Amino acid sequence: MSEPAPPAPFALPRQPPRRLKLPQFPSRATYLLIAINAVVFLLNMLSGNLITRYGALVPILVTRYGQWWRLIAAGFLHANLIHIVMNLYALYGLGRLMERFCGLKRFLTIYGLSLLGCSILVTLFSDAETPTVGASGAIMGVLGALFIYFWKYQSLLVGAQGFLKQLGRLALINIGIGLLPGISWWGHLGGFLVGAAAGAVLLPRYAHPNWAAEVLELRELNEGAHLGIAAIAAAELGLLALAFWWRR
Repeated sequence: MSEPAPPAPFALPRQPPRRLKLPQFPSRATYLLIAINAVVFLLNMLSGNLITRYGALVPILVTRYGQWWRLIAAGFLHANLIHIVMNLYALYGLGRLMERFCGLKRFLTIYGLSLLGCSILVTLFSDAETPTVGASGAIMGVLGALFIYFWKYQSLLVGAQGFLKQLGRLALINIGIGLLPGISWWGHLGGFLVGAAAGAVLLPRYAHPNWAAEVLELRELNEGAHLGIAAIAAAELGLLALAFWWRR
């Protein structure tokens, strides 16, 4: 007599994938930066490019005559309507996305450090008498920080791997565009590198206190992050000091 066949194992119903909710923040700083750039552009046009005359980044005027404000002012000036429209369109897309994930403080820190890093590399390596203007260096910094963010969380975010490839292509294209006449290669490269470094230091890290709620919480920055930002700022100041010594 044969033994009865064992009962078939009970198949549990397949559970749908868990969808975790990331904390998201309003894009106030992005819209503020867009407004500031637009107002400065309008005032510059009405003044007959007077603001550009006293604000454009001309390395020799920074290093020899101490006009340090040009390092910041140039990031809010644009050469023409096409220039500002392209930059503000990029800032609208990338800035809102970055600020949504990182919040206002992280976003402004990345933007500011990237702007300064862009200007310092231009001062250090570009032609001493060629003026440079535009927000593209700071925007490249936002792009660099976004690349780091999606690289870190590509397994957590739906569609992150595809978007990561798009960001990589966009970075290569914009750094390549910097090789064209009239475009600042050093500005694009400097902004991207500083933004990526700052993005790695300020990378949002999440806590998950309640699995039932499936909502992540953004952790506060620790001491290591503050030290990292201080190190980036110190490196920028060191390069700026080198520029003053070398190109005075």
